[in-house]
Amino acid sequence: MVEMNLLIISNMMVAFGTLVLAYYAYKNIKSSKEQLNLFRSQQEPYLLVQDKQFIGNKIELILSNHGQGTAYDVAVSTSFFITEFNIGNDSKRLLRESPLERWSKLEIKGIFNLVSTKSLLLKKEEEEINTRFFNRVMSTIFKKPLNYHIVYPSSATTFIFDVENEETILKGGDENKHFEFEPYFWVTTQKNERHLKLGTMGKGSLFDNLRDFLIQNNIQFIGIVFNLISRDKLGNVHYHQEIDSCIVELNVNKNLEEAINSGRKVHFTPLGWIEIQKKVKWLPSQEYNEIKFMKE
Repeated sequence: MVEMNLLIISNMMVAFGTLVLAYYAYKNIKSSKEQLNLFRSQQEPYLLVQDKQFIGNKIELILSNHGQGTAYDVAVSTSFFITEFNIGNDSKRLLRESPLERWSKLEIKGIFNLVSTKSLLLKKEEEEINTRFFNRVMSTIFKKPLNYHIVYPSSATTFIFDVENEETILKGGDENKHFEFEPYFWVTTQKNERHLKLGTMGKGSLFDNLRDFLIQNNIQFIGIVFNLISRDKLGNVHYHQEIDSCIVELNVNKNLEEAINSGRKVHFTPLGWIEIQKKVKWLPSQEYNEIKFMKE
């Protein structure tokens, strides 16, 4: 009986010791995470746009870094989307009831919708074109144009430079620094951007060339969104804020300044997990397995 009591006491002491060790291990892990988060916060930049100006296709920004960490590789991510204008029901009624000669005086209202399935044709370079019989047959079978690549809108990242020192760096606490750049745009043969690899076939261009290319593809409207980004000391990418957005009427707006001044804004909101579940309702299995959504 005494031996049994000693065994029970011994087991209780072991269990108590295990709990104590687990508690201190938890405390150490929590402390380490807090120190890591503090360290990261000290490395993170926090950029804000104090002022901006569009001059033709060039963009000038006045930036301040309100974070403690230096912002490296300061850049602007430029995304463009093919859109179409859908006339509202009231405007449709006005058009039906008004003579054709009065249409130009009507106030037509509608919304710009994203056309996610629209592809574009990018002419191949001469050395890329192979007109052998086999290629012609395969092109006919798969309904792919022989002299063109099928490409899709994507996003491009343009480095922006401090006018004073010509560097893409903004130190912690720096205020009202003048940056300027002309944004690049990107189209790619890969429809799904998440699987892009370095060297993927595509074409980068400035706005003038993009506009000509899209007009050749019979595109009338696009939406553009500009986002300010940078890297911290550890190489992590930080998305700071949306700089601006606009709808471009390609046959009317000759440059970005005209598009911005037209006052037509883009309001694309990324879908979160709840929206995907309720609105999209499905995902390819590979996407479901790979994408992680953080729940608040």
